[in-house]
Amino acid sequence: MNVVRAHRGQLFEYGPFTIRRLRPGERFGPLAIVDMTTLKLGARIPMHKHVNDDILSYVWRGSVQHTDVNSARTPFSAKRVMVVNAGEGLRHEESAPLIEAEVL
Repeated sequence: MNVVRAHRGQLFEYGPFTIRRLRPGERFGPLAIVDMTTLKLGARIPMHKHVNDDILSYVWRGSVQHTDVNSARTPFSAKRVMVVNAGEGLRHEESAPLIEAEVL
């Protein structure tokens, strides 16, 4: 299996969080993008929108809090994976209020 490695142009740093974007290619079928995200303690990825995405979030280390537009909060960690279907549109944010996190 040949996995494409990220290069410098695919590393995004936004203050307290970093995203390394990987595009694994055809061998992974419908898995188009893998974002390796590091959230420092207190980091928040602000409310943003996804359209026509199936989003699987796996916390490798730490814990993350998912918040939707209705302010409903759902914590997840290595023991609880989050899967979301954005369909026609989904707005949400993620944060690391308790501990630093690494998320795929």
